[in-house]
Amino acid sequence: MVPGISFIGASWLSEQSFCEQKLYLNKVKKLPLAVTYDMKKGADIHQGKYEEFAKEAKPTTWEEFFASQDLVTSREVELQHQGNGFLLAGRIDGIECDKDGIYIVDDKPNNYAYVGVRKQIWAYCHLIENNFKELIEKNNKTIFAVLKNRDTGAVVWKEQFIGTHKEELLISLMRLKDVLTGKRQPEPTKNANKCRVCQYNPVCEFSMVKS
Repeated sequence: MVPGISFIGASWLSEQSFCEQKLYLNKVKKLPLAVTYDMKKGADIHQGKYEEFAKEAKPTTWEEFFASQDLVTSREVELQHQGNGFLLAGRIDGIECDKDGIYIVDDKPNNYAYVGVRKQIWAYCHLIENNFKELIEKNNKTIFAVLKNRDTGAVVWKEQFIGTHKEELLISLMRLKDVLTGKRQPEPTKNANKCRVCQYNPVCEFSMVKS
């Protein structure tokens, strides 16, 4: 890591929205989190989806991918981009492309696009836009953020990635950078239900429901 550059994982935006204090305890204070049943199940499902994809996948170049007029798909794509004092990195569940656009897909086990989830997918859109800017412009493709239900494959939310999303994303990323570097205090959740299910409940000074 370059000195003075903060690392930020795209998925941290979803965690930040859940509870910034929890994210701080995990990423800054380095308090460990146990692997839960749901976490392991999610990892196994993602691995299964990738293995199914790999059985039929055919090698291609990104130039051919983004130029495609027919629907093409890639999965588990790792990207990063540095700017504004941080290195943003993420592993994208799915990227789809056809004549109408580029679809940045995240799989989640729910049917609602929470604010943090939307920001996480916008972060993936940001990574795509900044890693493949010339190819996207060359093919005149529009980027869409897409949330799918992990278990059914149904589209839960789909929206074009536009300027206001980019602005909102940057604000969140800059705030997160300040939290990670100690320039800003993390904000704990005000939702007691989140405290009830949080692994840091017993040690968090802001917990509203001590276990």
